[in-house]
Formats: sequence, C-alpha cells, structure tokens
Amino acid sequence: VAGAQSSNYLVIPAAGDVVGGNGTHFRSDITIYNLRGQSQRVELVFAPAGGSANPPRRTVLIPPLSTLSSENFVVEVIGSTGLGAITLRAVDANGALDPNGSLYGTSRIWTPQPPDGEGTTSQSMPVLPQSEVNHTHLVFVGHRQSQQYRNNVGIANFDATTTQTFRITVSGSVPTFAPVIHEVTLPPMATSQIGVQWPDDPELRVDVEVLPQPGGGRGTFWLAYMSSVDNVTGDSWSTLGVEVAPR
Repeated sequence: VAGAQSSNYLVIPAAGDVVGGNGTHFRSDITIYNLRGQSQRVELVFAPAGGSANPPRRTVLIPPLSTLSSENFVVEVIGSTGLGAITLRAVDANGALDPNGSLYGTSRIWTPQPPDGEGTTSQSMPVLPQSEVNHTHLVFVGHRQSQQYRNNVGIANFDATTTQTFRITVSGSVPTFAPVIHEVTLPPMATSQIGVQWPDDPELRVDVEVLPQPGGGRGTFWLAYMSSVDNVTGDSWSTLGVEVAPR
C-alpha cells in the first residue's frame, strides 16, 4: 500500500450536499491538514455540476501544523450545495500558487442510514495531488450491477479555460447486448454525474475517455470516478479508473 502524498495543489473528485433516494442525504466529511510550521492560505474552488461562470470560491487560513475539518464541508466551509468537485491550492498573500505549500487531505461521502438515521454509511473519496490528474482514457471494473445496486460515473473537468467532451462506454460479458455510449460536454471547472445501467453482470466495464479537441489534441486535466450504491441502505463504494492508451 503506497502512502498518500502531500502537495501544494490538491483535487477532490466528488463532494457535495445532496438529498438522495430512499431517505439518504449525502454530505462530504473533509479534513485538510497544513503540514507546514507556519500558517497557510488555501484557496478552495467548488466546480459544480453543470458548471458556473463564477464557481463558488473561498480562501481560508489554516494555522501551522493544524487542520480544517467539517462533516458538511461544502455547506459549512465553501458555502454551497449540490454535487461538484473541489480544488485546493496553497497560495501566498497575492493569491499565487505557493511553492512551499504542503497540504494533505481526507474525504468521505456519508449519509444517515435509512430508515431511522441512527447510524451512517459512507464511501471514501481520495484526495489527490494535481500531479496525479493527467488522463486521456480511464477504465473501471469491479462494480456490481443488479437490482440491489445502482451505479454512477462522475467526471470533473478541472481545466479553468477549456470545454472538454467525454465519451462513456458501458459494456460487459453479455454478448447479446451492444455497448451503451454516453457523451458529456463539460465547460471549464465543471462536473457531471451520470447513472449507468447494464444487465446483471459480474464483468461490468466502463470506459471514460476525453475526445480530441476540434483543432487537435486532448485535454488531460480531468478526473473520473465510479460509484456503486446499495438501493436499500445507501452503503456504497467508489473507485478511480486505471489509465490505458487512448483509442
């Protein structure tokens, strides 16, 4: 098991405050740790589902060797709601990226467990250094598709200036079913989550790839995740895809 990395620039693929089905209410429990021996300004930007010309943004000051933590981070810290992704940049007094910043984060998405809400169910969501967000084609396996579970694929376009289009291909081992294809276009700093369906199949596979730009070339500053949710309890798990060569 590889240890997590600290960085001056982190991304969280999915976070939010969203009322779900069957009595669930998903929130993000996020902790950000300043590993430096001095206070650190951190710029938080929430990239919402569908995008925004002016995405929610806030700068916070974390004391030396201290944490900023909230069980409902998007509402209480950023001041927003809904589903999105988050970028976290260590910045100096002028708002420029601080090369000496050293941040580490943890994140989970949780809900009171239906029907009585006396316990909770949750899924971890990795917090990644910007250096690990460099993709063209991701493949997801290991998720279950049945009447018990529903599946979602989320994509976050972290590029601040470029609109990107993505192709999602759902397939499996059932030879009588042709692959199901979705295409999603995301403006800068935007996210989307799409429900994917397939017959009961232990070999469910989902490909997510960024399509070439009209003038050539492909964007790489994006991230995708896949999540399976139990339709009764809200218990869930999420994974990041494995990079494969572009088609």
